[in-house]
Amino acid sequence: MKPFQPISLLLVLLSFFTHNMSAQKKQLGIDVGFGKTQMSPYYNPHTYPYNGSYNGFEDYLKIGLGYQYTPKKIFSIKTGLYYEDRGNVNHIRYLKVPVGIDFSIGSILFQFDFGAGLYSGFLISHTGPMFGYYDPKKENYGGYGNLGIAFQLLPKVNLDIRYQQDFDLIPFYVDHGGPPGGNKYTDVYRGFDSFFNISMKFLLIKE
Repeated sequence: MKPFQPISLLLVLLSFFTHNMSAQKKQLGIDVGFGKTQMSPYYNPHTYPYNGSYNGFEDYLKIGLGYQYTPKKIFSIKTGLYYEDRGNVNHIRYLKVPVGIDFSIGSILFQFDFGAGLYSGFLISHTGPMFGYYDPKKENYGGYGNLGIAFQLLPKVNLDIRYQQDFDLIPFYVDHGGPPGGNKYTDVYRGFDSFFNISMKFLLIKE
């Protein structure tokens, strides 16, 4: 049986929803994100970009290309392909593909944006141990929410600055533990990322 894939479900829903809409704008962006990441069996709302490297907090880095499709002025559909790195000395690196919806309030020159969506992650490599936990799974699924502001720098160039939190919906880290010769155990943990994201967007098509 194939694992639950929220990205596939969201793509089907978005395709159905936008089938009869004519696009107003399509943009390609270069994204860079930096902040902190943490592993926990439960949701941790206290993971922030400025947390120090203690109590399980590690560095988070993201870079990649984003695509934004705007069928209506007040909302956009976003996706992309990103390289992400969780860790300081030891690292977990993977490719992430998000799909989500953003809402915008404001003028062409300045906007307040907020949005949410789902993502799929695919493990590239890892060095361990990481946070004391081992063996990240090959696939990762989660959700995210963000808010921020956007400026128009040039007629075809926008700068977008956001605060974002990612949260794994399915446990991604597996911890094999237990004393030598004693009872062994296996625990699973989810990851939480909190970071600032800067995106330089370039207009491709306007209809």
